[in-house]
Amino acid sequence: MTSLRARSASAFAVTATAVLVAMAAPPAYAGPDDGKVVLTEGNVAAPKAYWENNNFVLMGEQGDKVSQIDDSVMWVSGSADKASNSTYEVGSTKGDDFLGDKGTLLYSAPSVAPNSAGVDIPTDQLRDGSFTLDIVDFHGPGRMEVWRPNPGDAGITRLWSSHEPGLRSAWAGADEQARTTFTKPGRYEVTYQATARDTEGNLVASEPQTMSWQVGGTSPSKDGIGDVAEAFNASNMGEGLENPNFTVAPHSGNDKLADLTFDSGDSANNGTAVFYIDGFHLAEVPLKDGKAQWTEMIGSKSSNFQVVYVPGSTGARWYSQPVAFERTKKAASTVELGEFPEPHSQDEPPAFEWEEYDVADASVKISGKAHGDVVDVTAEPSDERLSVHVQGRILGKGGKACGEFAFTSAPGARTQKVKLDGKCSGAQIEASAVPSARSTAGGGNGKGSLAGFDLALESGTAHTSAPSKGEGSAQSNAAKPSQSGKTNEGSTTTASDKVEISQGHIDLGPVDENGKLAFRLGDDSQQHSQSKVYRDPDDVVMRVGNEFATKVPKISGLDFLGEPGDKIYMLNQTQQGNSLWPGFSTEHAGGKAFDIEIEPDSAPSGGQWAAWTSSSFGGVGEMLASSDGSSTIERSKQIHLHNNWAFTKPGTYTMKMRAVEHGNPSNATEWETVTFSVGGGSGSGSESASGPTKQKGTKPGTTDAANSGSNKTTGTAPTTTNKSKDSTGAPAKTADSSKVELSEGHIDLGPVDRSGKTEFMLGDESFQHAKEKVYRNPNDVTMVVGDQFEHRLTEDQVSGGLDFLGKADDVVHMVQEVQQGNSLWPGFSTEHAGGKAWDIEISPDSAPDGARWFAFTGNGFGGVSEYLASSDGASTIVREKPVHLHNNWVFTKPGEYRIKMRGLEHGNPSNATEWRTVTFRVEGDGDGQGSGAAGAAKGAPAAPAAGGAAAGAAKGGAKADGAGAKSGGAQSAGAAQSGKSSGGSGAGGAKAAGASQGGKGAANAAAAKDDKAKKPAAAAKQQGKTPKSTATKAQGTGSAERTWQDIALTALSALISVVGVGLSGFTLYQRFFL
Repeated sequence: MTSLRARSASAFAVTATAVLVAMAAPPAYAGPDDGKVVLTEGNVAAPKAYWENNNFVLMGEQGDKVSQIDDSVMWVSGSADKASNSTYEVGSTKGDDFLGDKGTLLYSAPSVAPNSAGVDIPTDQLRDGSFTLDIVDFHGPGRMEVWRPNPGDAGITRLWSSHEPGLRSAWAGADEQARTTFTKPGRYEVTYQATARDTEGNLVASEPQTMSWQVGGTSPSKDGIGDVAEAFNASNMGEGLENPNFTVAPHSGNDKLADLTFDSGDSANNGTAVFYIDGFHLAEVPLKDGKAQWTEMIGSKSSNFQVVYVPGSTGARWYSQPVAFERTKKAASTVELGEFPEPHSQDEPPAFEWEEYDVADASVKISGKAHGDVVDVTAEPSDERLSVHVQGRILGKGGKACGEFAFTSAPGARTQKVKLDGKCSGAQIEASAVPSARSTAGGGNGKGSLAGFDLALESGTAHTSAPSKGEGSAQSNAAKPSQSGKTNEGSTTTASDKVEISQGHIDLGPVDENGKLAFRLGDDSQQHSQSKVYRDPDDVVMRVGNEFATKVPKISGLDFLGEPGDKIYMLNQTQQGNSLWPGFSTEHAGGKAFDIEIEPDSAPSGGQWAAWTSSSFGGVGEMLASSDGSSTIERSKQIHLHNNWAFTKPGTYTMKMRAVEHGNPSNATEWETVTFSVGGGSGSGSESASGPTKQKGTKPGTTDAANSGSNKTTGTAPTTTNKSKDSTGAPAKTADSSKVELSEGHIDLGPVDRSGKTEFMLGDESFQHAKEKVYRNPNDVTMVVGDQFEHRLTEDQVSGGLDFLGKADDVVHMVQEVQQGNSLWPGFSTEHAGGKAWDIEISPDSAPDGARWFAFTGNGFGGVSEYLASSDGASTIVREKPVHLHNNWVFTKPGEYRIKMRGLEHGNPSNATEWRTVTFRVEGDGDGQGSGAAGAAKGAPAAPAAGGAAAGAAKGGAKADGAGAKSGGAQSAGAAQSGKSSGGSGAGGAKAAGASQGGKGAANAAAAKDDKAKKPAAAAKQQGKTPKSTATKAQGTGSAERTWQDIALTALSALISVVGVGLSGFTLYQRFFL
């Protein structure tokens, strides 16, 4: 095919929004988009399509400043009275009834839409010389419409709509002056994608990019409080507010406005009030004399308003119940404590459908109907699914043009009014029609009478193979813009037309596909696409080649694999090179927790299979599933899990899988079939899987620094600084108190392509401080390794090849390569660095006095597969392909450890990132009694001045010996989940205000299941006030170590719940027993 090559780094404005600031803008306080480029004053073009690396990329321009729209926020500011330029009243323009009833008030942003097409975009290599900018996802409190008023009585041309599926594409070169309206103020997230077809019919699509719109409210600011939940959690909990009040009322003297007022009840209180509309951020206002007020044009629809109070040096954190209010109603208020705001639109958009589709009848009927000096031009495709851009002229006698038109014909909106220039007798219509690139039909031209004529379109067929792509380009096939759902992509197939995958990173699990739940196979293998593709498992076969053959070792507990020495095919839970690495993920299902149900389906005669995780010290950590019968992987939080897979014979194995929402079995995906083809060559060219005796890298403590393994010592180590050590071995404080602390969840370290520059970043999927993945500078993060990771080494472990960790009975902290529950799980990833392979260079920087650390992978049988790095010296993780790797981390003493890391392009060491510092803070008392996985989420907004329950008792596996003690109505973490019985109690409890901290669990205890959702703990209410009880930590002990105090406390807790005493159980415990 012809390659699309840009003549230069090019740009073309698909829509340019000029947001005008009338009179004095509101002061810039803060918002969830703090730190982003704020686009607001003067001529602003966003999104704007550039042509880079053989594909589109969407940018925002403000004057001569350019930024990616992901890093930008469009602030639609109100005027000084918020009721002039920023307000549009329905009925002001003929034909605007699609916006609502007459008199409806909308937020409005004047804008300039697309210019003429072809400005430096290689339109000569695009079908019909055309491309579109599509809205592919939308979240916000209301709806968005982009439209253009026409002269005279010609009404309105609609350009874009968040809620009309046929009007979610805007054609380049179509429009001039336009207006953007919103039904409500607040924060919106709009995801855009540029699409086209090349001259051979292949679909070319940019990566979906999301731009924030702050409609009304306060401007985002780099000096703002940033993440509101994080700021709230870090603020003063206090003892509750005396007389808090939140009121929404009509604004005196202007019936188009409303006042949102928060009164903390004490004029000495300071801090910030954050106002929300339907759970979406609206405005942040500092308190003055204990009060904060924001005046806003809230539209004409009813909304639910809330306030979150983040105290400063005085006051106590608080959030209100929602207050329902409509602009024309009387004032409404609340003094009640509620829950932290969660987005909940009262006007959700219809589903976003972006599948590629064939058009059987490729024609459009063009007709016109005259009404005086106005002609209604109608374009009606034979295929009612089609949206087409129609452009043309009304011609009079002699071919004189007496009217022009350009509009989008979409389902439900097929007609456009055209104003004529004088008389136009004997009129004809001359028109061209260009379909959306999502359809396979091409454009066409025609001319005929007003009575109507058929305009023939070019027919086409869906192209299932991806076109040639330049470096950094997105997948150019029929996959959904959201990177989810079934895909036609992939040219390598089996005889049954399945996509064959024989290498790379695979995740099985639920995916939110534009509001619909589906079980998908996340393909990060890069065998058939340079970017991640979500596939229907029914369409895929995973090839387990002969290179995965190994023998069953003589290890206790593995008898389910057969006799020692028997041949099996095994995929290791730790990826070896770029070998096939299938696992499970529930991280992309709308923020909810899901269980995975697995049913054996078919296998070769006599063949069996098993899926399990290995303990880092050998044996089975958790049996997940097998050919013996149905099973369920239960998790009360989102997970990313990789495990061992073993197959006893060559042949084809199939199993049925589906996902079921944890605690809500009515919300489940359809069953899907997962297929493994075992035996034979894979043809992958990847590194062989390591058997139990193979090891890579240099064993720590040896002198072989220049080994021939993949973990080589290369390059120059960075200059180390700040090597102060904690000579006592006690946990060191984080040097910078402003650092983000991560104590749980999925973490990836590695190079990331950010706007064309590769930087070494920390990918944070812990959800402690954000509801989505966040890339952070490692310099700004401290990973906290709590005492639940303590482990006392045994003689068997030391003699089994782990002697470099220490002697038997030594206590170490070990973060395992397989995640336990939602515990801290740091690893490495080079999958987001533009498709290139990268090595990772590691250099020790500082550690507590006499302490050592190690990073290595296991072989699935309790031994070492690869030594990655250690405190002994510099090392490099060398990989020829992009990888995603999780490993064991071991620290020999409590304290702070700092490690320098950077990325180097494989084979091109001159292309390297800057060095970054990775920090671990290891906590613990050195008794070797680890408590299992981390407890309740630390980053979710904590309850203000109220006791909350810690994580509940774990489920699954054999019953653990000790459940957590109850303390004043707050339940500490329950017993750890484990395939075997584990002594001691479960994980530490939630660290929300007033919550009990759970007791410690036994060494090697598996993760406790955490039933705490990522939202504020429920807070007690007392006659409209928050209780003033003091939040006191109680050290809960397990039932195996219960004292007479614990027994008495349990009885008191039960008594409290019966008689409804308003005192905290923790306070009673402190008063009577401590």
